[in-house]
Amino acid sequence: MKIEIWSDFTCPYCYLGKTKLELALDQFSHKEKVRIEYASFQLDPNAEVQSNKMVYDMLMEKFRQSLEQVRTMTEELSMQAEEIGLDFQFEKMPQVNTYDAHRLVKYAKKENKELEMVNKIFRGYFSEGKRIDDHSVLLDMAMDVGIEREAVEEVLSVNCCAKSVKTDIETASEIGIQGVPFFIFNEKYSVSGAQPVEVFINALDQIWQENHVKEVVDEDTTCKTNYCVGPDCED
Repeated sequence: MKIEIWSDFTCPYCYLGKTKLELALDQFSHKEKVRIEYASFQLDPNAEVQSNKMVYDMLMEKFRQSLEQVRTMTEELSMQAEEIGLDFQFEKMPQVNTYDAHRLVKYAKKENKELEMVNKIFRGYFSEGKRIDDHSVLLDMAMDVGIEREAVEEVLSVNCCAKSVKTDIETASEIGIQGVPFFIFNEKYSVSGAQPVEVFINALDQIWQENHVKEVVDEDTTCKTNYCVGPDCED
């Protein structure tokens, strides 16, 4: 079974959804026959690189709310993260552009380090507040997962793997993906959003058996803007 996951590294629902799928796979008897591929998606391709803004600053400006109101908005997501073993530190998160991070993941795939790189970037951003559009930060992350310095420096210094990132984004548009995370199983069945673990378990079982096609869609748990919080993730 092949599972393609469209996601972005500043989307909290993407990190939640990815982790919930992994928890479901731990309960799936055919886990060893599942192959996961990560596809690029940029919620805000025009985001400033190495901006001085923090996520709270951006949210206050976007929603015209106070710092206290913004903190309240993110508390629910932090609690959801804690329930599945993740640590969201919104007060540490900078506003970033994820383009280079996606390019690095594409290269990591060639080195059989895709999952390790994806995990490193998600954890670095949401738990440690790393500026994942800073080349020095990405270099350290890549070296931590076992990719050679020279290779990473070359990837980041030129527009390496840009075509793969662009293809993913164009494919998402062609098949109508408007929010992430978005999961496609065997190029047929879809699950949208950070669904409960049980939903992923049921989808895995049903798709494996191929008794019938079932599309699971919940637009209320997808990121649809440059950054979003709350139950509906709407502007």
